[in-house]
Amino acid sequence: MKYVHSNNTPEIVVRIFFISYRSDLLGKSYRSDMLAQCWPRCQNGKCINPGECKCDPGYTGASCGKIKTCSFLKPCFPGRCDRNSKCVCADGFTGSGTQKCKLLNSQQKPEITKCTTKLINLHRVTNKELYRYVTDSSSPNETEPDRMWSNQDRFNFINIYFEGRYDPPEIETVPGYINGFRFGVISGRADIRHTKIGRTEGDVVTETKAYTCSSSPGNRYPEVKTFSCNITDTDYTTSFESGDNVTITVTVNNGGYREVKNLRTGGYNIQYYSGQLQKKSMIFRFDYGKPYLKSSTANTKYLYLSQEITRSSFRINWEGWDDHVSGIFQYTWQVFRLEPNKYTLNLTEKDPLNPMHSSTILKINLREFPTYTPDAPGMYSIVLEVSDQANNTMYARSLVLYDSNPFVTINDDENNKIKVESAEEESDWLWQSTLDDETGTGSPIRVSWRGHFTNKILVDKKLLNPVNPFPQVRRKVSESKTIEKIVPPKFEDNNGKRSLKGIENIHGIVRFEYAFKKDHRGGSDSQNVPTKSSDWDEVTEFMREEVTFTTARSDGDTIRIWIKAFDVMGSSNTDFVTVHFDSSPPAITDKDTLIEKNQDSTTFYYSSRIQISVYDRESGIKQIRWKFVYEDTDEIFKTGVTHVHYTKEVSDGELSPQEGVCITTRQCFLYIQYVHFDNCWLAVPKSKLNSQVIRLELDVYNQAMLSTSKTLTINNLKSYKGIEDYNGPLNLTVVGITDTGVLISWEKMPTCYNITYITVSANSTTGTSRFYKIEKDETEFNLAALDPLTNYTMVFITHYEEEESDPVVFSVVTHAPKPSGLSAGGKAGVSLAILILVGIIIAGLVLWKTGHLAKTREVMRYRLTVYRKAAPEVTEYDDDIYMYGQMDMQGKQSWLIQNEDIVLEQLLTSGRFADIYMARYNTAQGKTTLVIAKTLKESFSDEDKVLMQAKINFYGTQVGDHPNVLAFIGSVEDNAALGPYMVMEFCETGNLRDWLQKQKKSVTEDVIESLHRLTLEVAKGMEHLANKEIIHRRLAARNVLLTEDLTAKIAGFGPTTTSNEQEGDDNSKEKERIPVKWVAPECIKSMKKATYESDVWSYGIVMWEIFSLGEPPYPGIRSKELPMRVKTGYRMKQPENASESNYDLMKRCWAEKPKSRPKFYQIVDEINKTYNMQPAADEYYMDA
Repeated sequence: MKYVHSNNTPEIVVRIFFISYRSDLLGKSYRSDMLAQCWPRCQNGKCINPGECKCDPGYTGASCGKIKTCSFLKPCFPGRCDRNSKCVCADGFTGSGTQKCKLLNSQQKPEITKCTTKLINLHRVTNKELYRYVTDSSSPNETEPDRMWSNQDRFNFINIYFEGRYDPPEIETVPGYINGFRFGVISGRADIRHTKIGRTEGDVVTETKAYTCSSSPGNRYPEVKTFSCNITDTDYTTSFESGDNVTITVTVNNGGYREVKNLRTGGYNIQYYSGQLQKKSMIFRFDYGKPYLKSSTANTKYLYLSQEITRSSFRINWEGWDDHVSGIFQYTWQVFRLEPNKYTLNLTEKDPLNPMHSSTILKINLREFPTYTPDAPGMYSIVLEVSDQANNTMYARSLVLYDSNPFVTINDDENNKIKVESAEEESDWLWQSTLDDETGTGSPIRVSWRGHFTNKILVDKKLLNPVNPFPQVRRKVSESKTIEKIVPPKFEDNNGKRSLKGIENIHGIVRFEYAFKKDHRGGSDSQNVPTKSSDWDEVTEFMREEVTFTTARSDGDTIRIWIKAFDVMGSSNTDFVTVHFDSSPPAITDKDTLIEKNQDSTTFYYSSRIQISVYDRESGIKQIRWKFVYEDTDEIFKTGVTHVHYTKEVSDGELSPQEGVCITTRQCFLYIQYVHFDNCWLAVPKSKLNSQVIRLELDVYNQAMLSTSKTLTINNLKSYKGIEDYNGPLNLTVVGITDTGVLISWEKMPTCYNITYITVSANSTTGTSRFYKIEKDETEFNLAALDPLTNYTMVFITHYEEEESDPVVFSVVTHAPKPSGLSAGGKAGVSLAILILVGIIIAGLVLWKTGHLAKTREVMRYRLTVYRKAAPEVTEYDDDIYMYGQMDMQGKQSWLIQNEDIVLEQLLTSGRFADIYMARYNTAQGKTTLVIAKTLKESFSDEDKVLMQAKINFYGTQVGDHPNVLAFIGSVEDNAALGPYMVMEFCETGNLRDWLQKQKKSVTEDVIESLHRLTLEVAKGMEHLANKEIIHRRLAARNVLLTEDLTAKIAGFGPTTTSNEQEGDDNSKEKERIPVKWVAPECIKSMKKATYESDVWSYGIVMWEIFSLGEPPYPGIRSKELPMRVKTGYRMKQPENASESNYDLMKRCWAEKPKSRPKFYQIVDEINKTYNMQPAADEYYMDA
């Protein structure tokens, strides 16, 4: 056989055959086999035929000297042998020699599927977690490191958790020599590299730590699913400083094994694969420094607004911000509406952590600065939050005042009008008596306008007040974490027009200008507002709201002064005032100035008058002041003022020179003026009647309040009517007469002297005599127990302090007695009376059984009246009483109460019209409550029933419910004996006036607080009545009731305008009684002129009562003197317990012009905003 060497040179193979022989036991030889022989010998096999080797597994070649590729001795797995017996590894595997297909290439890296790191601050004693910083890698399998910034500086516990997996390629064919194989993750680890900035520039300090995963399975047991690793360092002691970098790198390694079967021995050989590493880094960077403003841009505006006072939107700008370590990341701008602090009224952010608007801009996205438009007028702060990448923040703040529609309003109230204070107050500031010549000598003109101009929005919202620094916020949200929001002082808004300091203003006004024009035609030539800027001058001390200037002027000149007010928004308004000048007093003509005795007058019964001839060509005549003086003692016993009104306008025609004079203001005045006086003022003691001389001093004032005096003498007092007239009763009349009595009436004769009493003596022809003493004010008298058919002579004498009247004699004859027997009709009448009496007894028993009779008045008792007037008096009702009293109420009314449900308990008071009872009301729900029952007086008339029904219908249909108005519970209309009556709310504390007077002993803070609350509650009740179109007419503290908890309830009003609504006051006469100390000037003569505005005047009086603790109004002034004092401008002083704002409101309620008084809803609003709370009868009433 030919044997070919590997070098392709032929060799001779010699085949040798050996034949073997064996001998049996007998020694006989035989051929046992023929053995083949191979040369060269078979190295790893056996020669099966001469020259032919059968190789052992894993070997190949002619002599089995070569190791077979793709065998257990030279594995190719995963892979395959090609036709040339060359090993081709599967995709993803490589290697050579003994590492053939045992190396995983770079495409076979494992995958990191999750990576989380926790930096924790753990208390070393309690192990309580103080805070943690946790981060999940956003792209755990990417090699690019995750970079994170932190501003936390205390970490002592680190936890690293990651997961990985390896998915090998699919193995299609497994050779027989591979008993098994496995690929997966074999190990993981984590490395920490902590670097610090060196103390020398450019130096870096590095500290490293390595951690292996305890869960690493190794090559023998690779994790074919998900490998997880949890590494914890409970004692991480390296400190953290600003600028530190901590890089945490996790590594996952894959690999595996193949189990190769030794086909010769049957054993197994484990071979391991070399895998790839996958790494992921997370870099934690630490920055504890806040953003700052670059020092190189010291003049840079860190935060500024395009407009700090604006009517439109504004742009928010900033510049110059930087950060040393991490750099600026974002800007957040926030908007706050500022509100007044309740203690200092300075403006501030109500909730510094809750802005009304917030918006964030990343630095990389900042292309242009934002703009903002507020939704309402107000003062706003813009807070800029500058954040670096580690979330360190710095704050800056700027202020802006916004109002899209600002306007300056003009207040025309009496106390706020423009006035020339250098003029005379009594001329209504219209006339000034001092001049100034061309040289500047004389008196200046001083104009004031306090409170006349206002920007209400700026004032009400306190928008120009100082602004507090931004509230420092340090809020601890956990044991280790604090939220901090602080604006450093250097970044507050301390410059510009609207800064923390606030804006100096008066009522929202920041500047005033004034201009003036002069003419000699009463102002008719100076009506146009100056238009040139040169005509206007700025008021230097604008906070005083006044200006003083001089200009040449002469008598009869008029100067019109304009005031222009500017608010901070640039809005303005203009108003003017006119002043006239007169430096000369009026002239009196002596010969035509005299006293005219006993002249008729509509004011006085016994009247005389003073004729005064006077004129003033510049300003006319304003008033005549007069006083009566006893010549012998110089005692002034009577004074007064008579106001002179101009007669007509010039447009009505000039006065003739004989009639009077017209002045430049187009007013005309008569020469002759009259002053009427009461002759009774001249009454003196009888001993002085012949000798007393009275001096009459007159002072005549022009409108500039310059005066001229004149004195007249009064003597011969007896020549004046009424002096020494001691009159007796007049017009004695027999009203009624019987056999035993006479009713006589008379009229009181006017007199100048005080009556003390009246006496009557009755002398009969039979010699009997009777004497009677009558009260001074009586006008009728009943003489009883007289004899029948007897002539009586009656003598009436009026007694005075020093004198008595002449007797007034009157005769009368009594009637004959009536027969004693009864006629048939009389007997029938007696029977009827008995039946009625029986009915009354039965009704009484019913009332007694139901409890209605136990504690009430004797409704059914008879009263013996001997004489009555022939005709009943007719009451004249107003239209509204008739309307409510005669209303046709359809169906059963909801307010009706059954008589059996009301039990009258106690009579509280009795008045002219009604009785007031405390009563028990048994409600339908079975409850019993105390109420007030207002019933008619006994023997009531039909007119009284109409009036009571009117009140019931009025309350039931018009008043409505309100917590500060006395509640109408209902009415009882099924009691024939009592008539219809009202059931009202019971107020345990009584009326406000009495409660106030009781508080004088101890005025505590609680009492003062109650006073403010009561003013508000009374205003709310009156606002409700005004909304219901109800005029009270008699508002006073006595007509305000208080419940047990001191809630105010308005009472004392009704549908009538003329009758006395205070039923419990007194039993006065039917004529209208007017509470002059409470009513407005326009209602002094008649309450029919009452309006909502007159109720406001009365409310001001009630406020004065409240804060004076129930003092009677106008102390020391009698009711009959009051109207003149009020008309001339007198107002009560500020009560001790009232604030300035309280007193200011009172004075506005007392404005002379009704239209100038505030409305009740305005009063309620004002009090709400300012605080988020029995005198003798003659002091109350004066006959109209």
